[in-house]
Amino acid sequence: MSNAFPKAKRLLKKEEYESVFKQSKKTKKIETDVFFVLASPNDKQIARIGFALSKKVLPKAHMRNRVKRIFREDFRTKAITLKPVDIVVLAKFGLKTSTNSTIRHSLSVLWQKINQL
Repeated sequence: MSNAFPKAKRLLKKEEYESVFKQSKKTKKIETDVFFVLASPNDKQIARIGFALSKKVLPKAHMRNRVKRIFREDFRTKAITLKPVDIVVLAKFGLKTSTNSTIRHSLSVLWQKINQL
């Protein structure tokens, strides 16, 4: 397995994010204790991920970067098993004080829920 996280597996453009936010009937909101995601089916045949982490919830750049690193690593290892969806990650206020293991546990539940869509 490659350790790369290619651009094909990322949401990069404004239009890609907007398509997830605007597809109200197809987009599913999955919530955990510390974050929630919007997942929308895509026609790309691969799962893609993007982040919308606000400075209000995670005020320091190192906090936002830590969360993105954890998500990307876990997504990279699980992306093969996921359905073709576009995922946008949004933070809750509890994410700032949560530990890495708590986030990883929430992610394992999240990937299962996404595959049930």
